[in-house]
Amino acid sequence: MPRNRRTAVEEDPEVEEDEVDTNDVVEEEEMDFSITCRPATRLDELFPIDDEDEQEGGDAEVIPDVGSSSTKSVKRKGRSKKTFPTLPNPPPFDNIFLHAKPAHTGYPKLPLALLLDKALPPFDIFSLFFSTSVLESIASNTNAYAKLNNARVKEGSRKWKETTAEELRIFLGIIVYLGVFVPKGPAGDLWSTSSHFPQHDIAKFMTVHRFHQLKQFLHISSPHKCDEHWYSNLEPLSSKLSKDFSTFYIPSTDVSVDEMIVRFSGRSSHTVKMKCKPTPEGYKIYALCEAG
Repeated sequence: MPRNRRTAVEEDPEVEEDEVDTNDVVEEEEMDFSITCRPATRLDELFPIDDEDEQEGGDAEVIPDVGSSSTKSVKRKGRSKKTFPTLPNPPPFDNIFLHAKPAHTGYPKLPLALLLDKALPPFDIFSLFFSTSVLESIASNTNAYAKLNNARVKEGSRKWKETTAEELRIFLGIIVYLGVFVPKGPAGDLWSTSSHFPQHDIAKFMTVHRFHQLKQFLHISSPHKCDEHWYSNLEPLSSKLSKDFSTFYIPSTDVSVDEMIVRFSGRSSHTVKMKCKPTPEGYKIYALCEAG
């Protein structure tokens, strides 16, 4: 190495000073400096400055390049900081748009008899939407559908007995009850009289065989009508409920249309499956949603 050579020359007293070439020493020192330090990068090359800043006499700051072994930086005075103009204030909003109808919250528009009753019995609210006339229409269509499909009933099964509006009201009540007390096993366990299962009062109103029979032949629309739309099986109940919803409740000002899933895991080509949703499978419909 050049350094070792120079050191050996200095330590050897027998070598005269005239024998050492000074040019070699300078070249070795310059070569050593070029090895330890990399060329510096000027700030004016990375961030060009205006002509006004150059006229003020401020020299650019020199910093070492990234990865350089030298950590020293040369700072020169005279560099002025560049100022930015302040933004003007926004104009005042004097003419604020006001809707003709003020904002309001949603409120029920129930009959006077229910508004005076502070208890608001759930059965009376349910009867507003599922009236006796609606249940009689469903009972008539269910009986007609059962007669058309009576030939497909298995041998040994009980014969069909025509249903009524009162029996369908009990059937719908059991459906609501099953939504509250979701059985871990088959739904028939709720009718079990075994001491290993909890006792439910629904067995006093309808047998499990009659419940499954009504569930099999329940039909809302007329079985004699043929419509191209698949959702026609919900008519006329769907149109009637939509009308009642707008009659008995006034939504608030803040509403939006959003999609929702009605749980259904049976056989249908119109269901959707989204595993990451709270309801992974069912019918996707659009509903008018209210804030809060």
